Amino acid sequence: MDLLPPQDNDAERAFIATVASDATYKSEKLQSLVMDANPEDFIDPLCKHVLRATKALVDTQSEISPLSIKGVLEGGGTLAKVGGYTAILDVLGEDYVRNPDTVLDKIKRLSMNRKLMALGESIMVEAAGTL
Repeated sequence: MDLLPPQDNDAERAFIATVASDATYKSEKLQSLVMDANPEDFIDPLCKHVLRATKALVDTQSEISPLSIKGVLEGGGTLAKVGGYTAILDVLGEDYVRNPDTVLDKIKRLSMNRKLMALGESIMVEAAGTL
């Protein structure tokens, strides 16, 4: 099956720009969204890594900024994999969204759809093998 998986890279980047901002350090609601978000629900590798770094910063009650995210990624050896500091600045420069919880729900639904498509494909492959 050669279908493109359901995805919305703009939504992922807007969510990351919103929750990986310095406002997250001051907002319990944004911190809660960060902790509720699963990096595996994201397609964009940069978004996955920045979310993981942001979760680590929220978990330790550290300031959230491009430099602190850079530090976490550098410490984990993933900074170069995501395109370096300029890539972090790029994703954090996206437009913020007013309702990041709604955007996260969309990202989770798309992830579930991708998982269901993969399950359906594996069922079809298995069924074809038994015919």
